[in-house]
Amino acid sequence: MKNNISKWEKFTILCLTAFMALGLINFVKTVVEANNAPQPLPFSQNWSNVNLITVDDDWSMVPGIVGFRGDDIVVVTDTDLRTIVADGSGTPVDVNANRSDPDVFNTGGVVEFDGIPNPNIALQGSGTADFAHIVIYLNTTGRTNIQVAYNCSALSSAAASRLYR
Repeated sequence: MKNNISKWEKFTILCLTAFMALGLINFVKTVVEANNAPQPLPFSQNWSNVNLITVDDDWSMVPGIVGFRGDDIVVVTDTDLRTIVADGSGTPVDVNANRSDPDVFNTGGVVEFDGIPNPNIALQGSGTADFAHIVIYLNTTGRTNIQVAYNCSALSSAAASRLYR
């Protein structure tokens, strides 16, 4: 049986296939965005700008910070977070965007609550998101005696009863 497809038709099919593949790659690229460009010191992040995170799993507007779900980083429930030294940056980039319900939202991972009086992010563990966390990328070249400080609080009344370390 002879192939009746001309060279021009083969070329057209090849081009369309390539464009579709590139389009799919570009689509996948835009689904998960992160901004891991190291930031200079001193560094601080104020979460009151509700335009920083507007789409799930997109950290591209947050300079130097990326949230990760932390799948399979820990295997024991209630592990002391201070003892975890595994690199979780290979786990899925994660943020649940535009939430306003910290008392009822229970999906594990990193969550951005922008519909509350003090917009903020939160970390919620789950069966999948074993070690939800953020990574802060800093340029410390030539710097010594670097100090780190942060404020940690409960965003829901249920979480307020948990022990914070």
